[in-house]
Amino acid sequence: MAREVLRGTLFGDGDRRFANISGESTYLYNVPDLWQGGYKNKIKVIGDKKGGRTSLLINRDPSSIKQLKEITKNLGVPMKFIHIVGNPFDNIATMVLRGAGERDNVREEGAKASQRVRERFGDAVIDIPGHETILRPKETLQKLCDHLGVTCTEDYIEKCSKILYGAPSVTRNKIVWTDEQRGEGR
Repeated sequence: MAREVLRGTLFGDGDRRFANISGESTYLYNVPDLWQGGYKNKIKVIGDKKGGRTSLLINRDPSSIKQLKEITKNLGVPMKFIHIVGNPFDNIATMVLRGAGERDNVREEGAKASQRVRERFGDAVIDIPGHETILRPKETLQKLCDHLGVTCTEDYIEKCSKILYGAPSVTRNKIVWTDEQRGEGR
């Protein structure tokens, strides 16, 4: 079962929409006037926005890293990881508000999974501050394309930049934090 979940995540069978805190779908990732899952000669990039599922799977079943390496070998292309780094208080608050778990568990599991991937895949992992995607989309997209080893035209970057939200999401103020959770009094 873990293999099927992993393959589904890696091959884009996951949600294609963003569910907001109330569970409504509010964000589609298709970019007008660009290809959505098509290719000309050979596939260069396969992925899904639900990297959190992959991280949790890796944390709960460390042998899944072997499956990632097996997929890489079978496809004949290098595995790359894009780690969007947000304010941890925003990330945890969003997960808690969606009912994904307790604050301390969410933080610890995510950190462990990210560390495992980084230890095994090293330079194949790129960290992108989430707010940079919103504040400097063109530069961030170019950095991502460089990491993936694909060419990004100015037209591509311009069209992708247009679908982004105008401001970073801030959910940390929507829940109550204890002094200990905020790191105060330590």
